[in-house]
Amino acid sequence: MGLTIHYCFKAGEVSTDEALALVSQLHAAALDLPFDHVSQLVEVLKSSRSSKKSEVSPETDLLKARALHPVIATFKDGECGELLYPDELIGFIVVPAEGCEVACFGLGRYPTSIVKDGQSISTDLDGWRWWAFCKTQYASNPSLGGVKQFLRCHLGIVALLDKAKEFCILEDVKDEGGYWEKRDVEALVKEIARWNSMVAGFVGRLNDHMEKAGRDRRSVASAITEFPDFEHLEAEGRAEEDGQEP
Repeated sequence: MGLTIHYCFKAGEVSTDEALALVSQLHAAALDLPFDHVSQLVEVLKSSRSSKKSEVSPETDLLKARALHPVIATFKDGECGELLYPDELIGFIVVPAEGCEVACFGLGRYPTSIVKDGQSISTDLDGWRWWAFCKTQYASNPSLGGVKQFLRCHLGIVALLDKAKEFCILEDVKDEGGYWEKRDVEALVKEIARWNSMVAGFVGRLNDHMEKAGRDRRSVASAITEFPDFEHLEAEGRAEEDGQEP
């Protein structure tokens, strides 16, 4: 739970070389942005060009895990939700800054059908595409740099998505902070403050329920509890939820 940017890429039925060129352009753009770390470009391809070293690297394992694409397929016995691994991928990992979730960017080719009990259903995942997200909220922890750190992460991800749009591979963006649509930094700062108090209030109430159930109220793991002003945020969140002035 936390303020997140979700994004989808689609390059269509381009060749492997064209897909590699597109991701390479995006990788070069990432290197020019103020991120803490940008990994090397990773290729996991059916052709021999993919090295054994890249196939077993930590970056490759993380990219494979984060490149899962959701699909809803309708079979005879009803709808079935699936998460599909790509058959091939070209991508890289970005570490925006401490407190922010890592972000994965690239293109992959996914299974075009799912088979269940002898029934084959199309996934509609044709061509090269990507589906991913990055939770930026907890970079706003005051002990990590607060709002300035958060803006560095969130605006950096948006800047890279702008590049993806420029390269004609961006299909969709859902920015829970509203910045993608508004491009209003002041509004984004207010939104992250709202999210921090909202999540803190939720976690506080959940801790209360845990305590009433006879469990340690600290057993709920959440990055918001690591904020030095957590108790203040929790009070704000509870007051807002109850319709009161904090």
